[in-house]
Amino acid sequence: MNRNDRMNDYMVSMADLSNNILQVVSQIFDDNTSFDGQRIMHLYHLIYKQCTERNWNAPAQNNGRTLYIFLTDFLKERLQNLAMEIENRFDGVKPIRLISQYVEQWVPYQRSCEKLDLACYHFNRNWVKQERFKGDQETYPIYRLAMMSWKKLVFEPSITILTAIRQILSQMPREDSKSLVYQVLQSIVELYANDEYQDVSLSSRIDKIFIDKVMDFYKSTTLHEFQKILVSNDYTDFKHFLKYACLAMPEIENGKQFKAILKRHLAARLQQTIKSLSGKEYIKAILGFRQGPLQQALREHKRLADIVDEMAVLMLFNRHERFTEQELVTALGVDLETLQEALKQIKILVYSGPFIKVNMDFTNRKRRLILNKRLLTKRRKIEEKGDDLKLRRDKQVDAAIVRIMKGKKELEYSQLISHVYEELKDRIKPQVSSIKERLDDLVKREYLERCDNNTYRYL
Repeated sequence: MNRNDRMNDYMVSMADLSNNILQVVSQIFDDNTSFDGQRIMHLYHLIYKQCTERNWNAPAQNNGRTLYIFLTDFLKERLQNLAMEIENRFDGVKPIRLISQYVEQWVPYQRSCEKLDLACYHFNRNWVKQERFKGDQETYPIYRLAMMSWKKLVFEPSITILTAIRQILSQMPREDSKSLVYQVLQSIVELYANDEYQDVSLSSRIDKIFIDKVMDFYKSTTLHEFQKILVSNDYTDFKHFLKYACLAMPEIENGKQFKAILKRHLAARLQQTIKSLSGKEYIKAILGFRQGPLQQALREHKRLADIVDEMAVLMLFNRHERFTEQELVTALGVDLETLQEALKQIKILVYSGPFIKVNMDFTNRKRRLILNKRLLTKRRKIEEKGDDLKLRRDKQVDAAIVRIMKGKKELEYSQLISHVYEELKDRIKPQVSSIKERLDDLVKREYLERCDNNTYRYL
């Protein structure tokens, strides 16, 4: 059977699985409001199966390539129909009507693309990343592919969108009109942030398509929306809002007004939230901000190296000078026996009647106090059986050969032996005879093909 026959057999075998995937993807875009997390996980497992399904008639990377082509064609066909519909419906309509219908189509599409991207997490992190690493710069993560498709097939042909924005802002628009225009501008930011031209900054590209009045409107509306979020204390859409603000307003990094408001408000809210925590949650929050060693307010600022239970107890004494056992149990969320075991290890805490307090007279010559050092237990190393060890080494050699041949595609026998030995010498130092044995096995399994001129070719 030649290569073309093997590829035809492969496409037929994967057709059913690919059709199931496209059917679920269609449901995402047709009924995006009711597509819950459980159905997204179902699609995730279908895509995972597509990527990991082993077919001996084709290279492993063909699974991902087939899925990528199917998704590309699906988005292209869907957006071409949408663009045709927009062109037929919007000819000669009022600018505000055009903007309204554009937003009506864009919002569900963008949300559906986010859900599809979640389901393609494994696909993006493995197949797409590997293809781009190998130099294929025409392959993109699924969300970015969807944004580029919309920009190419829907946004760019519809120049009237930009004209409609300028016409609306040149007048005295109502509040609802401003909201629609702002959503269109957010969509444009999203499209240009995910297009193929990433060498030029986003703000520079947007400045070229919009006049100063449009950009001023976008920035002033962004600040106004931010102020509304602060007043309402509702942070549901804050992450989504901040994404667009930072993409299109690079002056935020070294600006004054927006950055000052953001830092002042969020810092106070964050400190208030941390203070309201107790026990282990408080410790986790503190450790999330600190990158250095934990420090306790003791004389000479001694550093403490401790495990979580003792560290949690010590951190509580930064708030009050003394506690009862019951107060510590309640604050830490542990039982009394665990607390007493932890207190035995902490020499700087002493009992004073019913209270536990810090012994301010505690001294030690060591600058670093190891308060609770666990004894290391010696574990006997179980010797592996000879067959298991050989099987593991064979798999390592197989993996090294496949990695090298994927990149080189074709190598002479001596060069391939040299590459494999160099890659594995720091781990197992394989013999040439064992490498040759694994080459013969891979040829039988149709991973490699032996040519007449003593070379090997990757299939």
